[in-house]
Amino acid sequence: MALLLGLGMTGCSDNAYDGWADPLSSGQESLVTIDGLKAYSTGTIDLNRAGSTVAPCTMTTANMPEGYSITSINLTLTPESDGAQSTDVQTVTLDANCLADSAALQDAATKAYGLAPTVRQFKGKVTPTITNGKSTVMVDAGTVDVYVTPAYQAAPLYWLVGAVNGWDANNAGKNICYVSKDSPTTKFSYTCKWTGDRNLKIWATDFIGSWENAWGGIDGDESASGSLNLNGGAFKAPSEEYYTLTIDMANHTYNWTKLEDQNPTEYSKIGMIGDFNSWSGDLDMQHASDGNVHNWYVKGAKLKKGTFKFRANGAWDIAWGSNDKDSEYYEGTSGSLTRFGEGRIGASNENLTIPADGTYDVYFNDITGQFVLVPEF
Repeated sequence: MALLLGLGMTGCSDNAYDGWADPLSSGQESLVTIDGLKAYSTGTIDLNRAGSTVAPCTMTTANMPEGYSITSINLTLTPESDGAQSTDVQTVTLDANCLADSAALQDAATKAYGLAPTVRQFKGKVTPTITNGKSTVMVDAGTVDVYVTPAYQAAPLYWLVGAVNGWDANNAGKNICYVSKDSPTTKFSYTCKWTGDRNLKIWATDFIGSWENAWGGIDGDESASGSLNLNGGAFKAPSEEYYTLTIDMANHTYNWTKLEDQNPTEYSKIGMIGDFNSWSGDLDMQHASDGNVHNWYVKGAKLKKGTFKFRANGAWDIAWGSNDKDSEYYEGTSGSLTRFGEGRIGASNENLTIPADGTYDVYFNDITGQFVLVPEF
């Protein structure tokens, strides 16, 4: 073994590997080099288009010692791009053909940089393990550049259009249906005072503006619950009062819940304050529409990873944070950076969190405390 490591595996003659008679038992961390056994970079790996396996590098195996073969390869990744959320070194296992599980590479990329579908760079240390069935050796095959674009699939989001905010499709983007904690991909809600003729329909993100793909019910129906159908009629709130509309897109149903408090506090201003603006001043939000004074939004907000709160009237006496990080603040779904949860009023509540630097559309309801952060890519 001493002879093997001393030689550094630089020789290429037929007897250069005679010292490999005994298996490595205590020196697995020691690496040797073999001329001709070297890793090379591949092109950018776009995990949005990849299959179940990908090749982060390639390997030449010239001068492989007689009787030896590669059993596995460790690829140790160190983030190299600006904007890394974590500089932790991570290791992904490749097979003998340099193939890695796409999910493992996705996990490494998102831990380092987040879910934004942007090309990310790593330095990858490649260390194959080779064996002849008796001896096992770890080889230094060099360092390669690894480029990865994380897979991104937006979480399903739904938007309200109708009397409360106008029937123009452009207004739908001001009225997000807030995501449910218990069923974040299927259940959504919206709370306000329903006025005028109280009619409405629902659009999924990809179909805003397409009436054939708008979800509705029986035209003019003001029942407490009902069925949702594509290209259905404009259904309505039961009365001109405060209700929460809940939609269940798994079963294509809806129901109305009347609020006990029909005189919720109105605020003249709601803003965001946090690390992104050095906790100085507020990023003001706007009413979703005239008369819809409890739903607020801001589009195209330049935010950075860190903490924040919502607060009323530019003061700290009414501020929304999280009283319980585990139960009141939720991660996005389906690989989305979308964040959602329920802010709670309290003098000692915890801050909320922005997941990554970026541009976001932000929505907030000051009755329920519900909020959604939707990234723009």
